[in-house]
Amino acid sequence: MGQLTRITAHVYWLPPGPPDRPSLCAVVGSRRTVMLDGGSSRAHARELLSGLEAVGVAPPFAVLYTHAHWDHVFGGIEVGAAIVAQRLTAARLVELDRIDWSDEGLDLRVAAGEASPEHAAYVKEELPAPRTVEVAPADIVFDDEIALELGDVRVTVRHVGGDHSRDSSVVYVEPDGVLFLGDCTSASPTGVMTAGRAFPLQEAIRSFGAEHYVEGHHPSVVSERELDDLFDKIVMAERAARDHCELDLRDEDTAYFLAAFAAGLRSVGGDSSV
Repeated sequence: MGQLTRITAHVYWLPPGPPDRPSLCAVVGSRRTVMLDGGSSRAHARELLSGLEAVGVAPPFAVLYTHAHWDHVFGGIEVGAAIVAQRLTAARLVELDRIDWSDEGLDLRVAAGEASPEHAAYVKEELPAPRTVEVAPADIVFDDEIALELGDVRVTVRHVGGDHSRDSSVVYVEPDGVLFLGDCTSASPTGVMTAGRAFPLQEAIRSFGAEHYVEGHHPSVVSERELDDLFDKIVMAERAARDHCELDLRDEDTAYFLAAFAAGLRSVGGDSSV
């Protein structure tokens, strides 16, 4: 189990964990609380809800989604709150609810090349068979941006896209200077990154002027300087892939981005939303 941590005056963070649980956050205002992403399962969502209850925080009145990948939305049904999602995310939630999530269904999608073996294994570990998957539909749908006033704190959800998933949104918390990124800085589920999506995404992220960054699967909250270092690695990796230059691949991030940009140059790439 992760430990709920207060990272700023208004933001609580539940760090990522196995098998593929992403970061979750709660933003607490004087009048309302919102949850950022719904988690991988009811049990995952309950960890955050129980942590909030333990520190005397009211339960969320809404859950704000960054994108419609299973590990970020399967827990939303447990919260019993309004689901706020970008229009592409909302449409994908409906599709996810129609998928056969049984072991047999997962294995068939792996055999057909529609999902990776790792994806199937993570779902099976997070939700042991026999499993019932309920995907909460979106209650509030936006296109480009939506803002919510919580009392002394404002959250803004903005669609930014990117290689990982074209429906990706980020959530900015003011006045705390926290930007909740979801998985938008990662490659696509098939391991692809492209300059055409990665570099505009960097500019979109920098435009907020945030001080603290919460990434979906990073084990710590990232500072502005650390994010700049990561973006520098992305720029160098793209240039090296394009110009066939050598890089020091002892750095795990650099090796990851170089492989992703090389894959992007070899193929058109594509989205997988599970």
